[in-house]
Amino acid sequence: MEEYKTFRINPNLTLIRMPGNVLTYLIQGTSSALLIDTGYGFSHFRTFIETLTKKPYEVLLTHLHVDHARGAGAFSKVWTDPRDLSLTEMPISEEQKQAFLKATGQDAQSLIPPIKKQDLCLLSENQCFDLGGLTVEATSLPGHTPGSIVPYIREQKIAIFGDACNPFTWLQVEGCLTVRQYRESLLAYNQRYQGKINTVLFSHGAPDSIPQSGFGILEEMIDVTELVLGRNDAAIPLPAAAGGGLLACPMDAVTMNRTDGKMANLVYTTANIG
Repeated sequence: MEEYKTFRINPNLTLIRMPGNVLTYLIQGTSSALLIDTGYGFSHFRTFIETLTKKPYEVLLTHLHVDHARGAGAFSKVWTDPRDLSLTEMPISEEQKQAFLKATGQDAQSLIPPIKKQDLCLLSENQCFDLGGLTVEATSLPGHTPGSIVPYIREQKIAIFGDACNPFTWLQVEGCLTVRQYRESLLAYNQRYQGKINTVLFSHGAPDSIPQSGFGILEEMIDVTELVLGRNDAAIPLPAAAGGGLLACPMDAVTMNRTDGKMANLVYTTANIG
C-alpha cells in the first residue's frame, strides 16, 4: 500500500512510516509479534500490518494521543498505561480532525471509530512481553503524557522513546506533566537504564530516514530541564502552527537540529514549569 513505507532496522524490527509523518514499529520474535502504536486510525492499517507478519500479535501504545493511538480500535488486544486513560476523555474537535486529515492526505471515510476506554488492556509496572527470543519491557517515562511508555527490546538494547524524549519534546499540551515532574521521570529512567541502551528510536522524523540517536539524548534532556527550571534557557516563543509554547534551546528552522549540535529539545509554557 502506497500510504505506508517500511524500513527494516534489523531482522526483528521494522519501522512503518504512516501518512502524516507518524512512525510505528513492528517487533517480531520467533513465536509472536508486538506492534508499537497504531497511528491516526485509518481502516486499511491492520490489513497492511498483516502483510508484514503472520505471527499472533498484540499492540502496545506509547501514549494515547490521537496520532499514535486513534487506530487502536482496529485491533483485538491493545495495551496502555492506566495513567493515560484520562486522555480518552479529551474530545477531538472537528477542526482538529480536519487538520490531521489534511496533513495525512486521507478522507473521513477512511477513519475507523476510536477505541473505547473499557476495551483497552491496562499495563502493570514494567510489564514484559515475551515474543520468543526477544523480550520487550514496557517502562514508563511520564512527561509528554502522564502514562508515556518506552518499549525496550532487552536483547538488542534498543529503546523506542517515541514522543517521550526526542529532539522536539512537547510539554505544552493539555494533560502533560510539568517540567519539574518530567525531570524526575528522566532521572529515574536514567538510573534504571544507564548502560543498557545503545539505540534510541523516535515516533516522528525526517522522511526517508530512520530517526534515531544514542542514550545520550536522555542525558541531554536532563540538562535541558535544568536550564528551564533555572530560567537559563533561551525560551524562544513558537507560533501556534508549530505547537505554541516556548522552545528551550535555539534550533535551525530548516533541519530542526539544535544550533549547538546537541539533539534534545523541549517545548513548554511558563505555567507548566512547576
